[in-house]
Parts: sequence; structure tokens; C-alpha cells
Amino acid sequence: LTMALVEQEGFNAVLCEGDFPPFFELNKYIGATKRKEEDSEEKSEKSLENKGKKNVETSEDLQAMKDLHARFPQWMWHNQPFRELIGMLKSHNAKASVTVPTCLL
Repeated sequence: LTMALVEQEGFNAVLCEGDFPPFFELNKYIGATKRKEEDSEEKSEKSLENKGKKNVETSEDLQAMKDLHARFPQWMWHNQPFRELIGMLKSHNAKASVTVPTCLL
């Protein structure tokens, strides 16, 4: 449902009840914050590698979520559905057609 709202209706924020530090790091990981030019180039290269693959989950997804594990119980944020959402948001934000990246708040 969340990704349908993002992709089909243009929502650009997903509200999450959580602490700022881990969600700030997740926003950097999913491409919701401004990055240096070289980071943008790397992001484009990874996007091309994963082109056509939907919901690609990597060890980078798990690494990006490591702070959540320390601060929240597994059922809350550190779980499979949320990892899938992180992967989908990262793929969505990497698309050239996205002018306003979706962030986690």
C-alpha cells in the first residue's frame, strides 16, 4: 500500500514513529537526502545494475538498518516487511524520473 501511494499518487514522505538518528541514516541510504556528485554517480551505477530487478534486498539494506536493531524491537522496524520497503524506496528514489525523493520521517 505504501509503495502504491508513493509510485502512483506521488506521496514523498513515509511517516514512521522512531528516533531521528537511525532514520536520518536510512534516508541517506535510500537517496532521500542530497549527496555529493560522486555519490550520485555511484547511485546511478548501482541503479543500472539492479534495473529490472524489483524489491532487491542486499546486505547494504541490512547494514543501513543496523541502528534500528539496537533501538527498537524486531517487530517494530527491524523486520522483513520494513527491509523490503527500504529496498523499494531506494529503487524508487534512484529513478531518473523522480524529482522529489521519498523520505522517511
